[in-house]
Amino acid sequence: MANDGVTINLSEKPEGNPYTKEYKGASTGSDQIIIKVTETTYPPNSDFLKFTHKDSGGGTQFTLAEIKDDNGEKVDVSELPKDVKNLSAYYWKYENDDGPGWNPTKALIVEVVQDGDKYSYYTRGIGSSVWFLINPFQSTQLTGKLLEEKLDEFTCEHHNAVTIDLTRNKSSQRNKYCCSYHSITDGGRVTVESVPIRCEKHHGSIPLFKYTVNTSGRGVRVAAINYYDSNNTNSPRKRIKPSELTFPIPDVRSISAFYSDNSRNPVLIYVDSSGTRPSVKGWYKQNTGGNTWENAPANLNNITPGDLENKGLDCKDNEGFKKLAEELDKLGCYGLEKCTKEIVEQQEAQAEQLRAEKGALGELESPVELGPEQEAEEKDNQEGFVAPLKAASGETADASAFEPLKDQIKEASGLTDWGIENILGAFAGVFTASCITTFVSWKLYKFYIHHSDPWVRQI
Repeated sequence: MANDGVTINLSEKPEGNPYTKEYKGASTGSDQIIIKVTETTYPPNSDFLKFTHKDSGGGTQFTLAEIKDDNGEKVDVSELPKDVKNLSAYYWKYENDDGPGWNPTKALIVEVVQDGDKYSYYTRGIGSSVWFLINPFQSTQLTGKLLEEKLDEFTCEHHNAVTIDLTRNKSSQRNKYCCSYHSITDGGRVTVESVPIRCEKHHGSIPLFKYTVNTSGRGVRVAAINYYDSNNTNSPRKRIKPSELTFPIPDVRSISAFYSDNSRNPVLIYVDSSGTRPSVKGWYKQNTGGNTWENAPANLNNITPGDLENKGLDCKDNEGFKKLAEELDKLGCYGLEKCTKEIVEQQEAQAEQLRAEKGALGELESPVELGPEQEAEEKDNQEGFVAPLKAASGETADASAFEPLKDQIKEASGLTDWGIENILGAFAGVFTASCITTFVSWKLYKFYIHHSDPWVRQI
């Protein structure tokens, strides 16, 4: 092996399938080492490409002289490891507009693996040629969540492409987030707020989480939309990637999300974009299996988060709001379930029935017009009913009015020893109390009919 070591050229990349390429390691010694480059997507199913450079002859390690970036410039790293097993560079696959993975030229991270599986990771500052160690206090491999979050951060920093993290607990714990660079300069490019969506008719509500993207600056894009299942940040990230959406998404104003009450995962989102792509703007929902996403029903396009924010809507008069409530109920988002079509129609039918019953009652209560002869007859009936009571109570008449009936009354009442005056006095007292009770009950019923809640009356 040459004493001068091997120069690794990051610009050496495979061009299509097979995803391998070999090049001379530029050793100046007698031994010429051939470096083999292999391209993979890593982490798996992510939007990042990993190009690994290693000795094609199967050697366990080689001496590293220097690293040159994609522009042929020396990667300025202090204390670069000398004896290495392999070296890898990570790139964002959507770096160029020519297509995913088309000749990326900005390495986000350089990984150097030494014997004994000691790992070192380097990145460069924005607008700087100096690379620095990002794991100075550990030498273990970055995998999974830790590696992908680092790559997301550097993608935002170097490519103006932000990743929207819809994990529910992150939404409630932080009102701003982004990469370290933008967090220092403006607090983060993504602002989160919870907006209560209300129904005035039923007083129900549900939170809508709105992620507003600060698009100030040149070419800000949304690189990806992700979340951790059930807030478990130790699990693999899930990606929201409907087939109708092509990432990265330019000109995104905001992304709004409704969450399942059970899993706490997003199940319905709205992408608001000022771009010209007709297929971007709109609602997207989690499909039945929960693993993929698709366009939401077209009838939801009649309402947007802008129509919902801080407004008390009446589901009876807003068809779009009613459709949204129905879809949320199906997806396990409760709070507006009383606004679903079935419930609203049932309540409208009950209200119509109540109005019909009240109308019929009103007809019964309407006064009847009486002619002169009928009025005279009614007056005679009233006097004939009241006069004996007055006579019994000693007001104006005497007991002689009942004299012909005294024997029958005594026998029927069993009070043969009482005088007719005593019997009629007791009868008048009881009858009068009964009349008063009936009169007061009727008045209370009339007050209830006119002043009680119609929804209560139907129970």
